[in-house]
Amino acid sequence: MAFLELHDIHKSYYLGKEEFPVLKGIDLDFELGEFVSILGESGGGKSTLMNIIGGLDRNFDGSVTIQGQTLDHTKEKQMDNYRRGTIGYIYQSYNLISI
Repeated sequence: MAFLELHDIHKSYYLGKEEFPVLKGIDLDFELGEFVSILGESGGGKSTLMNIIGGLDRNFDGSVTIQGQTLDHTKEKQMDNYRRGTIGYIYQSYNLISI
């Protein structure tokens, strides 16, 4: 069992009634301590995928499992604990506050 598992992740954006699928059935497993890079073209869904992994995006289909426990992205307290104690980011542009 992987540390973090994504199963059948689907996410679309809508402009009016027109659907723009971004993630189409993503299955990924991450082992504890594994270093992972997500690369792809602009508009390919990298940020969307990171927002789902990070517990920021709630409107998607599929499941995210951490250490064998499926995350319920609708439970704010569970997501707060997940973001505080489990997940972290290294931003490409980390100068978020000007000095």
